[in-house]
Amino acid sequence: MPISNPLVTVVMATYNGAAFLESQLVSIYKQSCPPATVIVCDDGSVDNTHLILKRYAQKYGLQYHINNSRLGVVENFKKAVKLADHSHFIALADQDDIWLPEKLEKLTAALQSIDDGQTPALAYSDLSIIDANEKIVSPSFWQIWEYDRYPHCFQTLLFGNFITGCTVMFNPAMHSHFLQMPGNVEMHDAWIALIAFGFGKTIFIKSPLVLYRKHENNAAFISDNKKEKGLRKLIGFVEKIIKGDAFLDDRMLITEQFSRRYQQQLPVQNLQMLQQFLNRNPIFSENYIMKKYSALNKVVNSINY
Repeated sequence: MPISNPLVTVVMATYNGAAFLESQLVSIYKQSCPPATVIVCDDGSVDNTHLILKRYAQKYGLQYHINNSRLGVVENFKKAVKLADHSHFIALADQDDIWLPEKLEKLTAALQSIDDGQTPALAYSDLSIIDANEKIVSPSFWQIWEYDRYPHCFQTLLFGNFITGCTVMFNPAMHSHFLQMPGNVEMHDAWIALIAFGFGKTIFIKSPLVLYRKHENNAAFISDNKKEKGLRKLIGFVEKIIKGDAFLDDRMLITEQFSRRYQQQLPVQNLQMLQQFLNRNPIFSENYIMKKYSALNKVVNSINY
């Protein structure tokens, strides 16, 4: 049975996040529908992150745990999710963003509308991009990466993840799948996206609900002094498409692992798409590939947006 009045736990993984952490925590605790619990796992920070977490634990009851050894982003998030109440909706948070006040309220309502109590499901949204000084530099992350130019479905997801973890909220049925994520998966959001689009449920909120911070330590953006590297990566991507050689190797590991674990749960159509992808047959999605190329080209040529 779906949850009639779902409670929400926010989970966050931190590492040397003192510069922007407090702004994020303020935005979480000032939500129009505040979370029942906030759980933070810190991966051995050596800045003032611990002091900030301690202060918010005393003031708001934030729960935080300091790892004895470095776990890395994915394992740190898995630890935080494991500590959460299994009956709660789970919202993932990064340490350096700012949430708009209605984020949890809108995501909870959206997720509740598709939650049947048994099927793994997630809700996600667009983001606005801000700089280190909280100035909006782009109202839509989706428009920058041109995620809005192709359908969001299992087929396109195979070629590249379009869900950003800090926008995600998932239901209790997704909880165990998150914890069963293989240790060598690089991005947790890509894993649960495959589950949700593969044999679960998804719902998208078109409006941005997160102010996504672009700064020198944010791996989602190519810094100005790495433009040449970004261009080489783009050229290499196109060459792989043309030659059909080692096509999208960065996606093969996660899809192969996903296939081994979940192929029996996939609808026939999605299973066929997965097998085509694993056989390195990009022909069935040429339209998507060209749009992906266009998006990458746009990003590389507008790094200073």
